[in-house]
Amino acid sequence: MRRIALLLAASFAAIGLTATPAGAAPTAPSQGSPGIAACSQGPRFTWAPTAYFNPGDCTQTAGSMFIMQGDGNLVLYYSYGFTCATNTAGANGAVAVFQDDGNLVIYYFGYPIWHSGTNGNYGARLIHRGDGTLLIRNAAGAEIWRLC
Repeated sequence: MRRIALLLAASFAAIGLTATPAGAAPTAPSQGSPGIAACSQGPRFTWAPTAYFNPGDCTQTAGSMFIMQGDGNLVLYYSYGFTCATNTAGANGAVAVFQDDGNLVIYYFGYPIWHSGTNGNYGARLIHRGDGTLLIRNAAGAEIWRLC
């Protein structure tokens, strides 16, 4: 059991994360961590379809950090400690694409391993708001998906 814990800790360290005790708040990787470039910072970010997120790409608002981690997990780290994720860790090097049909998809070696289920919404926008939420709005402006 101790060996597994040490292996997990080493794996987390390799991608810039630290293991937290049960019940403790997770810690976002810091800028300058392996694979983490300086995050773009701003009050809000909006992406049009065909936006592409490579491992280490991140944005940061006052409310959260949105990052495509090197382990394949797309994660929102909230400033108050809560974390939302696509739970796709283990797909090292996966990329996320906000497709022209409005679907946010994670690809691992060219194969989709996760999606937001929002296909068919041409003209949609992916938004990382200042309050920390990550959502997709359709062309009419209605919210059609939220990470958590």
